[in-house]
Amino acid sequence: MRRGTASFAGSLIVALTTTAIASASDEPEPVPPALDPDVEGPPRPPPVPPPDTDGSDYALPRPVEAPIEPEPELVTPRFGTPGQVVVSANLAANISYAAFSGPSQAAYFDLSFQPGFDVFVARNFSVGASIFANRSFSRTYDSSYALVEREYVTLGAGPRLGYAIPLGRWASLYPTATLAIDYVSTREDLRAGRFSPGQPLTPSVRSGSRVDPYVYLFAPVLLHPASNFFVGAGPALFHHFGGSKTDDPDLDQRTSFGGRMTVGGYWGGTPVPHDRKTLPPPSPAPTRYHFGEARDVVLTGDLFAGASVDRLSRTDRTVAAVSFRPAIDYFVEKHFSVGAGFGIGHTKATQDSTDSTIYTYTTVSLDLRVGAQVPLSQRLSLYPRAGFHALYIDQVAGAAGEGVSYEVTTTAVSLSLPLVVHVAPHLFVGWGPGVSHELSRAYDTGPNDIRRTSVGAGVLVGGWL
Repeated sequence: MRRGTASFAGSLIVALTTTAIASASDEPEPVPPALDPDVEGPPRPPPVPPPDTDGSDYALPRPVEAPIEPEPELVTPRFGTPGQVVVSANLAANISYAAFSGPSQAAYFDLSFQPGFDVFVARNFSVGASIFANRSFSRTYDSSYALVEREYVTLGAGPRLGYAIPLGRWASLYPTATLAIDYVSTREDLRAGRFSPGQPLTPSVRSGSRVDPYVYLFAPVLLHPASNFFVGAGPALFHHFGGSKTDDPDLDQRTSFGGRMTVGGYWGGTPVPHDRKTLPPPSPAPTRYHFGEARDVVLTGDLFAGASVDRLSRTDRTVAAVSFRPAIDYFVEKHFSVGAGFGIGHTKATQDSTDSTIYTYTTVSLDLRVGAQVPLSQRLSLYPRAGFHALYIDQVAGAAGEGVSYEVTTTAVSLSLPLVVHVAPHLFVGWGPGVSHELSRAYDTGPNDIRRTSVGAGVLVGGWL
C-alpha cells in the first residue's frame, strides 16, 4: 500500500512539471507597443546589425585621428600692420650755407627740421605728426642788380591720420589727412648795393607775419617692389585758412591742387600668418639688410615728379609748376655704384585780373655721380658719393619778349659722406656732411667771375632693390 502511494505521488509530480514546462514554451515573446506617429518623442534607434567577422575575431572600428595642420608661415608684416613706423623723403634735418666768390655779396643760409613720421596703431590705421621748423636767409640781386635781403621763419605742427588699403601683393592706397597750424614771418630789405653804379636807389623794408591753420590731403598709390620699401604717387590738396592782411605773396592765403611722388618705407610690426592674397612671398633667408652687392639699384628722394596749381587769393595770382626728376644709383660691382639723374622744371605766375604773366622760371639739370659703400656692421655703413652737376636757368620777369630776363649756366662738383642706418631690409635712413663748389657760372648779362660754394649736412632716405 505504501509502495503504491509513493509511486502515485512521483507520477503526479512528473506530470505537473512536464505541463508547466510545456506551458512556458508555448507563451509568445512580449512585443513593444508601436509608436504613434502623431505623438512627439525621440526617434527609435535603427537596429544594429551583427558585426562582420573575419573568421577569428570581430573587425572593430579604429579611432580616426584629426589631421595635423602645418604651422602658419610667418613673413615680413604687410604694410599697415599695427606697430609699424613709416618714414618718407619728407624727413629732414638739414643745414646749409652758401657764399659766392668775386665781387658778389650774395649769400644763402637754410636750417630746417622736420621729424615727421607715422605709426600704425591699429590694423591699416595710422597716426602721425607733421612737425617742422625752418629759418632761411638769402642775399641776392634782383633783375636790376640791386641787393635784396630776405629772411623767412616758419614753424608748424599738427596731427596726421592715414588709412592703408591693400590693392594686392605689390600695391596699396594710403590716403592721409593733416590738419595743422603754422607761423610764418618774412622780412625783405632792399639795400643800396649793386654790381656797378647805376641810378639812385631808395632802400626799403617790408615785413609781415601770420598764424593760420591749414589742411593737407595726400592719397598716393604705393608700389612695394621690395619688403619695407615703397615708391608712390598720387593727388594732393593743400589749403590755408585765413591769410595775410598785406600784399606780400609769401603770406597770402593759398590753395594748391596737384600731384606728387613719394619715396619711403616702414619697419616694425608683428609678423602675421602668410596671406597669399595681400602679402608678397617670403624673403629668402638669411635676410640682407644693407645694399652694396653687384646689381643693387638704389632709389632716394632725388627721384621726384610733381605738378601743382596754386591760387593766391589776396594777391590775385595763380602759380602753375611742373617738375620731373628721375634719378637712380646702380652698383656695377660690389661696394661700387654709379648714378645719374636728369631734371626739368617750369614755373609760371599769372596775374588773374589782367591775365598777364608776372614771371616764368625754367630749369634743366644733369647729375652724374659715383659712390662707394663701406660696411661698418650688418645695419650700419658709410656711403660717400662724388658728383658732377650741370644746371641751366632761364628766368623772365614779365611776359616773354617784354620783360627783363636772364639766363645762367653753372657746372659744379660735390662730395657727401652720409652715415647710413639700414633700419629694415631694403630701407635706409642716413645723415652726414656735404660740400659743393661751382666750377663755372656763365650769365648772358652781368659778371661771370663769381662761383658758389656750399657746405652743410642733410638727411638721406631711400631704399634698394
